[in-house]
Amino acid sequence: MCASCRNSFALLDSPNRCCRCSAPLPLHLGECERCRRTEYFFTGEVAVCDYRGTAGALIRSYKFRGNQTLGPVLAGFMAASVPIQWRQGRVVVPVPGRRSTLRRRGFDAVGILSAEIARSLGLTLLPALVHRGGGEQKALTYEGRMANVAGSFALRRGVSVPHAPILLVDDVFTTGATTSECARLLLDAGASAVACLTFAMEL
Repeated sequence: MCASCRNSFALLDSPNRCCRCSAPLPLHLGECERCRRTEYFFTGEVAVCDYRGTAGALIRSYKFRGNQTLGPVLAGFMAASVPIQWRQGRVVVPVPGRRSTLRRRGFDAVGILSAEIARSLGLTLLPALVHRGGGEQKALTYEGRMANVAGSFALRRGVSVPHAPILLVDDVFTTGATTSECARLLLDAGASAVACLTFAMEL
């Protein structure tokens, strides 16, 4: 990736960030409004950059135009953003895509990111979840998304989730509904804690 593209990212590197989702905050606040009014099942979320601008364009090129060479690039930024305290003993679990979407695209975008991150950090990759279907999320509020994702995910048959901390990987954090539902399933299956990692966040 050229220096111009790298430098055009709106990195989420504010000195003060939400204690739950890592969104940039004014210095006098410790938690963002979204996290104050929402009960999430994950303990934390880290995103590399704001979805607006170059980051969103890269994700759309990767996912919708099939530019798979971007996978290792995005994953590299994500791995570098993982806090030190999250790097020991974590199991990397990808948020699963819809089967119809995976067939149409011909590749698993989040699965590739997860595999690259696990390899880079020396962590175990565990594709523990499957997507069982459900409506599109894009135009829904958080409440609508939570209702929509209920029952949309399940534990993959034959998979045993270890009693260990999980690093749940997705491409974009929007409202947190999808990652929270996946975190709930993983906790119910035996995970000790779930933290989330995304390339971008919609602010």
